[in-house]
Amino acid sequence: MTYSEETKEKIFAMKDLNCSWKVIGTAIGKSANAVKKWYCKNRENRNLPPKTKVSKKITDGRIGLKIKQIVQDTPNASLSEVRSSLGSSLTHNTPCPSRATIHRYLKDNNFKMIKLLKKPLISIKNIQKRYQFAQENLGNLDKLVRATIWSDETTVRKHPKGLEIYFRCHSGTSKEDLPINPQIQMGGFSVMFWGCFSIYGVGPLVALEGSQNQHTYKDLLEEYLIPEIRAAKDYFDMDMTFMQDNAPCHKTKLISEFLALNNVPVLDWPPQSPDLNPIENLWAIIKRKRLKKFGIPGTRDELIDQIFTIWDQIELELCQKLLDSMENRLTETVRLRGRSTKY
Repeated sequence: MTYSEETKEKIFAMKDLNCSWKVIGTAIGKSANAVKKWYCKNRENRNLPPKTKVSKKITDGRIGLKIKQIVQDTPNASLSEVRSSLGSSLTHNTPCPSRATIHRYLKDNNFKMIKLLKKPLISIKNIQKRYQFAQENLGNLDKLVRATIWSDETTVRKHPKGLEIYFRCHSGTSKEDLPINPQIQMGGFSVMFWGCFSIYGVGPLVALEGSQNQHTYKDLLEEYLIPEIRAAKDYFDMDMTFMQDNAPCHKTKLISEFLALNNVPVLDWPPQSPDLNPIENLWAIIKRKRLKKFGIPGTRDELIDQIFTIWDQIELELCQKLLDSMENRLTETVRLRGRSTKY
């Protein structure tokens, strides 16, 4: 039996005055037995606040657990795909939550969609080589950092591919009034550079003409690397080790014999390891600085001049900072047992 709040207060007030059930029943128009039964049932809850009604969500219980299972089994599924998989698992008379409800449920349960980092796919064999390299050189870190010349080639394009540009503007700004992020599908130009650096600063930078092979690479090493190694011996009394990656033209018999003939020790570099080479980060810094300072170049010669300008402005502290990260790079490689790191 349900009474209004006014009637409830009247029953309790009359009972506090020791009125009989018959008198109370007559006052509210109910039988004495009905009033007595209601009072005995509700007197313990008299001073408690009214019961709050909590509406049950559609994602409570089994449906919510099923959503979590689908997301864990297929983490790259879209909300529409999650809803479709969920709907196929429900009975005919069970309503399926909307995409918005599924999105809200996943957000409330700390599920989020993240952009995966682009990393090279490393073979099992090369993972083992990376792990072994990191273990060996962690024990000889000082020599690796202080007595290595790090080298690499990179390509600089007129307009970087896949460049993301962020532009802050008012929400009322029309899209037609915003600048564009120009994408070049055909044409344009690019330049390949070779460079090296060490803890003592940047070395020579070379703008390469045409494609590289073992003969052009040998000429490059003879003209630029050998004088750099001899200069390090003269100025710092340091026998430098040369680091190069495993590009085909770097690993030929001609190059190996040339380096051995000139008494240049070569670092046994593990394949598929750009994240362990600090010059990769140096190239990225140079490209960002060039784009920010100069924008889009008009000619190939202009692009070359811009890169040389930035290269000449690289400070010694930056080179040393990049090489200070080698311990963390190797430690992370060991922790991940040779898998790709964040660097």
